[in-house]
Amino acid sequence: MMIPCPDEYLSRLREAKVLVDPEERRARILAEVRRVEERYRVRASLSEGLLGRLVGAGEWPVGVVGTIPRGFLDLPPEVIEATLHEEGKFVPFFRDGGPAEVFLGFRDGAPDEGGTVRQGYERVVKARLRDSRFFFENDRKRPLADRVRDLKEVVYEARLGTMWQRVERIRAICGHLAEALGLPADLLDRAAFLSKADLTTEMVREFPELEGVMGGIYARLSGEPKEVAVAIGEHLRPRSRTDALPETPLGVALSLADKLDVVVGAIRVGEVPTGSRDPYGIRRRAGALVRLILERRLRLDLFELIDSVAGLYPEVAGGKPPSEVKGFLIDRLRSALLADYGLPHDVVEAVLARPRGDLLGLWERAQALQRLREEAALSDLAVAFSRVRNITKDHHGREFDPDAFQEEAERELWRAYLKVEGRLKRALEAHQYQEAIQHLLLLKDPIDRYFDEVLVMAEDTRLRENRLGFLGAVADLFLEVGDLSRLVIA
Repeated sequence: MMIPCPDEYLSRLREAKVLVDPEERRARILAEVRRVEERYRVRASLSEGLLGRLVGAGEWPVGVVGTIPRGFLDLPPEVIEATLHEEGKFVPFFRDGGPAEVFLGFRDGAPDEGGTVRQGYERVVKARLRDSRFFFENDRKRPLADRVRDLKEVVYEARLGTMWQRVERIRAICGHLAEALGLPADLLDRAAFLSKADLTTEMVREFPELEGVMGGIYARLSGEPKEVAVAIGEHLRPRSRTDALPETPLGVALSLADKLDVVVGAIRVGEVPTGSRDPYGIRRRAGALVRLILERRLRLDLFELIDSVAGLYPEVAGGKPPSEVKGFLIDRLRSALLADYGLPHDVVEAVLARPRGDLLGLWERAQALQRLREEAALSDLAVAFSRVRNITKDHHGREFDPDAFQEEAERELWRAYLKVEGRLKRALEAHQYQEAIQHLLLLKDPIDRYFDEVLVMAEDTRLRENRLGFLGAVADLFLEVGDLSRLVIA
């Protein structure tokens, strides 16, 4: 094709049925999908990944509607979906929760007037569905529980052992989670025991993206309790930042245990992500773990859990201690609070100044600070606390004797401290962080008077240490909520 001038490039190619702009191809594909949805009253299963492959597969996409033989529609919807998605060729559709009898393929160029392309697509789909039925029926010859012992022959990671050992670690983590979250330990343990058995099935070998999903299906067909089957089916969610979270309490707990095992295991053997290197995908899994805890409002001490299960992992040269795991998860929480939940940097740094294992509590502290940060009273309190923090940040002692106080301003702050301490403790135990901040406001005026009237850095060593110890205890009260000195005051 000769194109006489650059201005005619796009129009000449369009005349030759070539769409240069991928957004135009995308729009044509989506229009074809909507046309099928409206005509057959169905809903498309079209992921961004599949759409991207279809956009890149041709220059002038034209829809071709095919029919699935009804004899295959009794296969699980997920199996039909994976089969049609294979190689990025076909869009499956669903109606009333089950697979519909139509699918959509695309050819390049002219419409399929004679139906030759449609017939070819239907032959391909029929052959692939026949294979999928064979895998499915072959897998069902063995109950899912019988497959668990096969995991002893499946290597997970050379230093972390087999998939059997991974399952045993997940079960141990689930034991702690059952107690912490008040879940039925027997059902959660059963779900953990069966969670990786589908790795030995033909269906998952053929369609790795069905891991977990097939486990849930086979568990149900093997007669396992419904709660167990659903938890297995959910436990790898979320697989991406936009994927849905597990819906059931057991599914949430099993998903958390699965991801925590990957994160702890990788770091314990020294595989800490650096730059773009993250061979175990632990950034993604840690991000999913944080999202699970925050959005499913899981009240648990993650640090305590990490310490409890640390002994399950081998000690290897170059391995990292549990503290490294905790720091990594706090970094993931920091990223999530900033990027996903839109909290200001200074608020996030204020609550993370004292890392703790209750990630949900840290998020709630940040939300409380954000709600109050525009109030003048909080700004004044932050200024007062900054004076306390600055003079005590390098002093670690907390020993002091109230009877040794010499100035009335010292005794006034001590009385306010005693009043606030009890109230603050009760508010924190009830996770009422905004109320906790309100209690701290009672310390503002006594702190101001203290610094106006008391010489903290007295020449007398005992007097100076006593005052620094007391102010350190005052600082600790504030740090139960956050380091207010890190707030940017306008």
